[in-house]
Amino acid sequence: MCNRTSFEKLLDFGFSPDVMDLDYPSLEANRINPEEWAELGMLKKRPIDNMVRCRYCDTFVPVNAAETKNGIILRADCYECGLYELFPEETVVWRIDYTPVFQATRTSLNCSGEITEILPHILWSLGRAPIGGQSREIFACAGINSYHNDEIMKHLPEGKTPILLIFGDKIFPHKLGKFSADRVFKFSHLARMEEGKIIFDASHIHALVVTLTALEEPPAKSPGKNRKIGNLIIKLKQELREYMKGNYSALLQAERSNTDYEFPELKQSDLAVMFDVPRVYIKRAMDQDLELRTLFDAANNCNSTMAYASKARF
Repeated sequence: MCNRTSFEKLLDFGFSPDVMDLDYPSLEANRINPEEWAELGMLKKRPIDNMVRCRYCDTFVPVNAAETKNGIILRADCYECGLYELFPEETVVWRIDYTPVFQATRTSLNCSGEITEILPHILWSLGRAPIGGQSREIFACAGINSYHNDEIMKHLPEGKTPILLIFGDKIFPHKLGKFSADRVFKFSHLARMEEGKIIFDASHIHALVVTLTALEEPPAKSPGKNRKIGNLIIKLKQELREYMKGNYSALLQAERSNTDYEFPELKQSDLAVMFDVPRVYIKRAMDQDLELRTLFDAANNCNSTMAYASKARF
């Protein structure tokens, strides 16, 4: 059965911006069973070209064909090791295809649209996904931090809305132009094998994006016609941020004292009592301001609260 270790290695091969063909020695060295991954769709078999890795000295040598009474055979012609017939498994290579990983990602993120290859074997759009209260375009990239970086960045939109998923286990890219590095995630941290299926865990992306959105300074807004609602929105945002910091401190204290902490539920009616306003005012404020709604949802999620408060400056 396809195992996690082999899957991690296949993901790591995405550090290269070039087409990745695995020959028999590469498969053996990484303990990858190509037939199993072929069934999943991550490896595609094709005949070798006119070069092959020598099984004795590990250099690449020419291949020639010879006609025998049993048909055509392929032979390696090594200057150092001589001429020898290739084993059947040496006559093919296996090309990595990340489409199954993309499909698992799209399912988990509830993406709309289709998979589109933007730069061959390097950059893909996986469609759009609702994350942190916004529709965001999801990109996948192989070969980040390579000589293709400048070309890659030309195709990534500016701003903090899009999400970039990268293959390989190298450090995060440094030169991203105007693309926000906070929106870059590694497939190796989010994708895994489970009972023969590829699972993509999107919870970290959702929690972090909500956290980063909440941490950003809100743009200056005029109260508009309803000054009371406008002022209430400002106060609610401040209260929710302080509320998450308080819960974070309580969670840490419970952890230090090895006691249980029941994460509380915050209701709109609680906020109405707290600010001594009709509950309908709270609902109008939530409906009017997306950031406020995001903060309220984060305050009711333990992971989002931990992520926000651990990054917020007390």
